[in-house]
Amino acid sequence: MRGVVLALSVFAFAAAACGQAGAPSGSTEASAQTVAADPTAFDEQITAWARARHGANLFEPVNTFYGDFNGDGAEDGLAFAYFALGGSSAGLNVALFRNEGGHMVHHRDIEDVFGMEPRDAVFSEGSVQVTTLTLGPNDPRCCPTQPREWTISTD
Repeated sequence: MRGVVLALSVFAFAAAACGQAGAPSGSTEASAQTVAADPTAFDEQITAWARARHGANLFEPVNTFYGDFNGDGAEDGLAFAYFALGGSSAGLNVALFRNEGGHMVHHRDIEDVFGMEPRDAVFSEGSVQVTTLTLGPNDPRCCPTQPREWTISTD
């Protein structure tokens, strides 16, 4: 019985270690270039910034992505904060955040990126690429289906 419990404990530990949410994936070279960070603390810092800016109109959770865009080895951030404009309208605030000593500090807003369901963010020095869904020619306003890739300059 002890052997079964021990085996299950080892299996559970290994599964948790391999399947951690937010754990870096890809080559060991890429993970060695990024300083390990606590994405939960970063999410809280960016959400606090978005709440201060948009108040009760903020739709949570804020969509956040992390990676190094300035080459210092620390994870910086990209945030998509959706908020109510009144009626059935919503606005979008896209913002970059620099990691300064383990704290996310607002770097700048991005005015020319739009869409829903942001995903596939790829960080590199000087830019971040991200994909959103935008309206296609026959899409109803509620339901965008066309993926659009954006390249955001971080300078």
